[in-house]
Amino acid sequence: MSDPQDPLYGRYMSKEEVLELVAPEKEDHDRVVSWVQSHRGTSVVASYGDALVVRADVATIEAMLSCRMFVVKHAITKKNHIKLLGEYKVPEHLKDIIELIHGDLLQFISRPRGRNPIISFNSPGDQPSQDVIIPLTLNNLYKVPNGLVISTNSSQCVAEYADDNSFSQSDMQSFVQGVSIQTPNNITIKGPYQPSNPDGEATLDIQYITAMGANGTNFYWTLSGWVLEFSQDLFNDPAPPLVNSQSWATDEREEGADYNNRVGREYQKLALRGVTMLASSGDSGAIGKVPCTGHQNIFNPGFPGDSPFLISVGATMLVSSSEPTLEESLALPPVCSGQGFTCAVNGKEDPANIPDGTQGDGFSTGGGFSVYSPRPSYQQKAVRAYLSNSEIPKPSSNYFNSSNRGFPDVAANGDNIVIFLGGNWQLVGGTSASSPIIGGIIALLNDHLIKNRKAPLGFANPMLYQMAEQSPSTFLSIGNLNTNNKNGCPYGYVSNPNPTPNGWDPVTGLGTPNVSAMLKYLNTIMDKLPPLPPSLAYLAPRNNRA
Repeated sequence: MSDPQDPLYGRYMSKEEVLELVAPEKEDHDRVVSWVQSHRGTSVVASYGDALVVRADVATIEAMLSCRMFVVKHAITKKNHIKLLGEYKVPEHLKDIIELIHGDLLQFISRPRGRNPIISFNSPGDQPSQDVIIPLTLNNLYKVPNGLVISTNSSQCVAEYADDNSFSQSDMQSFVQGVSIQTPNNITIKGPYQPSNPDGEATLDIQYITAMGANGTNFYWTLSGWVLEFSQDLFNDPAPPLVNSQSWATDEREEGADYNNRVGREYQKLALRGVTMLASSGDSGAIGKVPCTGHQNIFNPGFPGDSPFLISVGATMLVSSSEPTLEESLALPPVCSGQGFTCAVNGKEDPANIPDGTQGDGFSTGGGFSVYSPRPSYQQKAVRAYLSNSEIPKPSSNYFNSSNRGFPDVAANGDNIVIFLGGNWQLVGGTSASSPIIGGIIALLNDHLIKNRKAPLGFANPMLYQMAEQSPSTFLSIGNLNTNNKNGCPYGYVSNPNPTPNGWDPVTGLGTPNVSAMLKYLNTIMDKLPPLPPSLAYLAPRNNRA
């Protein structure tokens, strides 16, 4: 249903149809429930067809699973969590039925990086521009047609984890006025909402997905858990948001292969419903961890950004800013005056690779090859072209598995991004910014399809790679042999200097989007695209529904 060349492309299913497809045999389901209920104090809180949510006290869980539970403190939020650490056991007669048991978690997560626009650089190559990024800059960089806004129920969502603090509605209003964009439609809140002490991640995410996907149907979703819980909650929603951006990441090995594979299955279930998932590729370059020492012989890919079932988004930085015309200067929004910085109107981008101590915290766009997931068919040609190009220096083969999933898929700006947080204008950066930017663009593309009574992109990667191959102007290849994602380390990936479609690399993927060219490409194949399926009929144009 995600491959544009498949007869079933875009024939999305209802939640009930997907559950019928994935649900275990009733006998197996009942055996697991019986085992759970045989322990005093346990209760099945919810059944998701192929998953159960069980509540029990710590002592009961430890007895059931022959395991140990620990109270741990979250590295970022400092909140206490109860987590199962180490191995657990299930009865022999259930081993072939139970795929994964997962409780609460402790994650090392990426956050937006603080920025200081007054800097000096000593690193080689093109240096980041000191000009700052606003929605106007992004619309120009990525050739979003003037005045393009969503006119259907094309929806977009940002996910926040670990009971994170929320965004402030008053900050949003100030942002809208300061950068002169259309006031977003009402934002539907899913989960706890804590705006009194607004969070930088939440603020960045919601301000930029709504700015890029102008006039979209907006969701803000927060929960105490991690990506598995979110994907399950999302699937079980009667009408889940079509586009979902995640700006959080951890080491792929943190939860292990079983957990990651299960999350991948949840993403596949969402794809069957026409839902697009995105994630940032990480902010620690190819190494995936900092500092460099101690990791010379292995890379640590970021998860969920290296999942083959979502759009992985890397980051770029502006290295030169084009001089605005008089007309452009007069049209700059209020934020560009009196704040101590200069707004970029347009310019040239390179992969984001800013050493620590040179500009705020510094960061390098994440990318590489998955530890666990094999390379999907949709990127075979693009990745092989990179691997077979002897012109491009590559790390030692023992650093990564070149036969596995390569990431990111695409990139967008992630440096010197202007947000309004806690009553002040601030500059932030990281792939945390890039993911919601691409999320808003996907919502625009979905809107174009829905207006034409066509199915939305759903799991979009096969279509994006096909676009790049059949219409290279849909992406701008980023970087050259002097740019990389080494993050100040002696090892990492070097950019592919070739234009798209042969320009994919594990630094910025296919490159940055050209929205005008993407819309034109969709128009050329519109007659071949499947109609809006009955399960998504509610997405039809707001004032023109059958």
